[in-house]
Amino acid sequence: MTRVSESLAGRLSVVELAPLTLAERNSNAQRERHWLMGGFPDGGVLNGRRFPTWQRDYLDLLRQRDLPNWGLPAAPQTTLRLLRMLASGHGQEWNASQIGKSLGRSYHTVDSYLDYLVGAFLFRRLEAYHANIRKRLVKRPKIYWRDTGLLHSILNVENADALLSRLASPGSGRVGKGTSFNSSSVLSKPGVPCTARSICAPAISARST
Repeated sequence: MTRVSESLAGRLSVVELAPLTLAERNSNAQRERHWLMGGFPDGGVLNGRRFPTWQRDYLDLLRQRDLPNWGLPAAPQTTLRLLRMLASGHGQEWNASQIGKSLGRSYHTVDSYLDYLVGAFLFRRLEAYHANIRKRLVKRPKIYWRDTGLLHSILNVENADALLSRLASPGSGRVGKGTSFNSSSVLSKPGVPCTARSICAPAISARST
């Protein structure tokens, strides 16, 4: 075997740094902004001035430069359409066939697109829960935006009034579930995945008390 001595396997740990959580906010004003603006420090949660411009610039640079450099074969405009579809379907089951039909791509292709978006830490997959592991593997996962600020920038929710109006619409509870899921994923123990049934509720309860 060649180049074995250069491997970092067993000598390196990978630490995932998520956006700031609600429990990490230091003031009531920051906590009130968190749901609307998300948890990126530069995205407005600390001072409220850069939302949603920062989020839109962030997504624009990702789809135009970073994601293609990382190997995503989709054109930037196609990626934008996919992001908008995923914003509208936040917290819903992933239907690659339906989304692929809307984009004029096969379900295999849009599955690969999603892999890149998950790898870029834009989304989380919530695998379906089933006692039978085989059935769990074939059931559709649900897809959640990792950061509510990015989600709201795509949906053009730019202030508290627009957020309250959207929360009054059907399906708004998925945003709250997504926030709980993302927080619990950060708080859960390494190697213990969250599932659709538990949502790692013990971790949330332990942190909130």
